[in-house]
Amino acid sequence: MSDEQSTSTAERSAERSPTEILEALIAQCWSEVLGIASPNKHDDFFELGGDSMQGMELTDRVGQRLPFEAPLVALFFQDPTISGFASAIAAEASAEDLARLGDGAGTAAEA
Repeated sequence: MSDEQSTSTAERSAERSPTEILEALIAQCWSEVLGIASPNKHDDFFELGGDSMQGMELTDRVGQRLPFEAPLVALFFQDPTISGFASAIAAEASAEDLARLGDGAGTAAEA
C-alpha cells in the first residue's frame, strides 16, 4: 500500500464516528457469519436466519477485531442489529477505547 493510500485510509477513519467504525467492523463480521454481502444496519440478525450459535460466532469475530474488551455477548443480545450492537459497544467503551478505533487498531491482541 502506498503512503498516499495509507493516508487516505487514515483520513477516512478520522472522519467517521466511533459508531460508524464499529458498524463497518460488525457488518464485515456479519457478512462472514451469515453469508450476506451487504447487510443493512437495521436488519435483525435472527430474522435474517441467524441463530444463537452464529450469534456467538459473530461476537467472537467482533471481539477478535476490537482493540479493547467489552461484554459482547450481552450487548449483542440486547439489540441484534448492526446499528444496535455498535451503539451498545460504543456506550460501554471508554473514550480512550473509542479513540483507538480511529487509530486503525483492529484486534484485541494489539491492545
